[in-house]
Amino acid sequence: MVRYFLILASLGVLLFTKETHASECLNTARTHQQMDKCLESEFNVANQRLDLAYKHYLEIYSDKQRELLQIAQEAWNRYRDAQCEASAATFSGGTMESTEFIACKLKLTQERLEELKRTYDEPPFPPQKTK
Repeated sequence: MVRYFLILASLGVLLFTKETHASECLNTARTHQQMDKCLESEFNVANQRLDLAYKHYLEIYSDKQRELLQIAQEAWNRYRDAQCEASAATFSGGTMESTEFIACKLKLTQERLEELKRTYDEPPFPPQKTK
């Protein structure tokens, strides 16, 4: 039960500190299914933003940098899915299992987008960009 409240609290910090549709949606959600739908919607938006940024970096960098980014992104996708499955498994069979899974995916996707921006937009020694 304590873990359930910790997840809801972390969702609040995650979602209410950013202007998101999910924060408004979660205010009106009455069931886990409704919460999951809100989180799924916000995850889809975050995932689209990540995909756009990733494609942008693939377009502007050299072949070697592009190859390394592709390898890193594929590894990150596997990590995200495995981490979120493991996290959700702590609620195995419970009503919070699906909520934890999608909340985890949302959080990690938002963090990955910020990581890509930090790495590729503002590195200490910018990589050579191709035109």
